[in-house]
Amino acid sequence: MWSENESNGQHSFIADARREQIKRAAMETIAEVGFGHASLARIARRAGISKGVISYHFAGKNELMDKLVMEFYVAGARYMIPKVESETTARGKLRAYLESNIDYIAENRTGVAAVSDVLLNLRDDDGNLKFLADDEGHRKMIDSVADIFREGQASGEFRDFDPVVKALLLRSSIDLVARAFTDDPNADLEHYKRELISHFHQATRRE
Repeated sequence: MWSENESNGQHSFIADARREQIKRAAMETIAEVGFGHASLARIARRAGISKGVISYHFAGKNELMDKLVMEFYVAGARYMIPKVESETTARGKLRAYLESNIDYIAENRTGVAAVSDVLLNLRDDDGNLKFLADDEGHRKMIDSVADIFREGQASGEFRDFDPVVKALLLRSSIDLVARAFTDDPNADLEHYKRELISHFHQATRRE
């Protein structure tokens, strides 16, 4: 007979597995039919469960969407940060940032398609887009790239330019690569990667 702690642990493990199943089904459903058509009932059918099971684990569609977005970006950061921080120069960090970000996109096409759709459609109780360009998470992402540019300028690796503007350009470029890949699964991401690395090398190097 299991102890109470063992029983609680088993229950927690099952609940975690169920939530992962629901989130995976949500990702796949949004990527296939779009945010507007990805009802909880439709997600439940894909997961092979009842809609009530989703409601047991998530307060509603908005909470489920929040989890998808936040966890996707957290997973991306965990994938990228060790690669970037292993570099000892700003030039190396810039290259590692671009390489690892595009590699993450390549390995997570369904997630990219789903999360992109959520970002463009999820609204708060006031009818405003939930994830706006001035939200804290977006600012932190831009700041992390701008810090690489500032480091390169301080070390003399990069020429003078506005680090924040350059960071916005870099992030916009990566977002466009993600869009190209979701539109066309045969898009050559290695080619995009090489072109972006070359472009930002030329755009930052000292004359």
